[in-house]
Order: sequence, then C-alpha cells, then structure tokens
Amino acid sequence: MYKIIVILIFSFISIQGLFSQNLFLEFANMYTGDNKQIKISGSLINIKDGVKSPDPFEMIKSKDYTLLYFTAKNTKSLFLANNQGFFIQGKNQKSAMKISGNYTVTGSANTSDVMSFDYLKDYEVKNIISDDEVYLKRIRRDVAYNEAILKRASFGYTIDFLDNSGKEVKRGIYKIGVVSGQKAFSRMEFHNLIINKNIITVYTMTKIESVNISISFFRSENMGRLFTLFED
Repeated sequence: MYKIIVILIFSFISIQGLFSQNLFLEFANMYTGDNKQIKISGSLINIKDGVKSPDPFEMIKSKDYTLLYFTAKNTKSLFLANNQGFFIQGKNQKSAMKISGNYTVTGSANTSDVMSFDYLKDYEVKNIISDDEVYLKRIRRDVAYNEAILKRASFGYTIDFLDNSGKEVKRGIYKIGVVSGQKAFSRMEFHNLIINKNIITVYTMTKIESVNISISFFRSENMGRLFTLFED
C-alpha cells in the first residue's frame, strides 16, 4: 500500500511538471509563431495619462531573430535581436549600434520586452508553482530581467518580470486572438510596476504573413540593407 501511494505521488509530480513545462513551451511557440518565419504588421501605442499616440510598426520574426521597424524619435529605425545580441540603426546612420536588453524601445517597452526572438533561449523553468504558473530563470546574460513568473490567463498569458532582488518591475500581457486567419498574439501590453507607472505600451497585431528570407541576412553588419524589406 505504501509503495502504491509513493508511486501515485511521484506520478502526480511528474504529470504536474509536464503540464507546467508545456505551459512554457506553449507560450514560447506562440510568441515565435511556431518557429515559422513570419512578417507582422500592426500599430504601436504609448498610453500616457490616458493619452494615446499611435504609430505603425512592422516586424519579421523567426526562431533565430526578431527585426522590428518603426519610427523612433521622428526617424525610421530598425531594432534587431539575434544570437549576436541587440542592435539599433536609424535610417541615416552608417552602422548598427549594439544595445543592452534594458534599452528603451519606446514608452514602457525595452528591447528584452519586445525583441526576444526565442524565449527558450532566454529562460528556463526554475520552479513549478502550479499547472498554470511557472517561475523562470534567465539563461542569456543580456536579457534584462533576472527572473520572471509566467501565468496562464483566460485571455492568454501574463509575465511578471523580476529584478535581481526578486521585485516585480514589469508586467507583460499577451492576448491571444485570430490574426490573418490564424491563432496568434493579437495584442501585447507592457506595464511598468515601479517607475513611470502612467505609461503603458501596447502592440496590436493586424496582419501576419509568411516570408522566406535567408537567415544569414539578419545580422548587425547588414542592417542598413534590411530597411529594403520594409520600404521597397
């Protein structure tokens, strides 16, 4: 009888661990579009004290990189994340500049918030809280947040990002919807929890299409040429 109870306990723990690991895999695959190479179009809104300022954006993603294109400080700009790190280049700049995961892209969103190209490369499951909640630990050093808590919600997922002391500093809200006939994150929100709490940055996705571009093209030394992907 004792052996049966022990087996049942270990079976429950194993099943719970599998479900929780699947939670992280589900989120990561949804974020990257199931590792397909896709182009996303939408609007970027910074909500400050109830005032909205919308701008269009375009993004190309795969499991190996993320490339974001939009107007930053009245300049057409590209942000790139890949295995080399994070980079920015304005339309009139001759070369890309390497930046940190804490670099503010716009409003309350920094490079780690919107430019992660693969969460499985950024984090690993450190602790299982429940079937719908896991504690994540940073793997890559240039990711802004040391740890994070991923939760499943009725609308999708939430992530509370933590600093080195374990304090919650940022909340990401990822809402699932149907975009271009496919299930995807239709909206991402970023809320500061300690500084500039009145600013909320929202990415709304309105179109997703498949693309087929050589992965070798998406490197920092090629960023000047990458503008042609959006402006031709």
